Amino acid sequence: MYHKQALNMPVIFGDKHCEGISLGNLGSVYNSLGDYQKAIAFYEQSLNIARKIGDKKHEEIRLKNLGDVYNYLGKYQNSIAFYEQALIIAQKIGDKEHEGICFGNLGLPMVNLATIRK
Repeated sequence: MYHKQALNMPVIFGDKHCEGISLGNLGSVYNSLGDYQKAIAFYEQSLNIARKIGDKKHEEIRLKNLGDVYNYLGKYQNSIAFYEQALIIAQKIGDKEHEGICFGNLGLPMVNLATIRK
């Protein structure tokens, strides 16, 4: 509820950066609740804003978030594609911490795919 209310202020004042963050926070809430379709919708909106305003850090974070959701859904190829995009951005912006996280995240769907193929 509070995250939905928090979304109103950036929209009213035209602050796209904060609007994108609020949308991402809503995605995280729905992800935690297991409502993955709503999580995807909010993450995609947040991602679109990050791309539109050139916010590479939040673009990378939202790509990672989308990779997580698709991994939970068992859509491993989608998950890998999002994690790979996030990794490229982390490398471009020199974010070593998130680069490491991206490499670790890439292992998750690959292990699941390997298990399925056995």
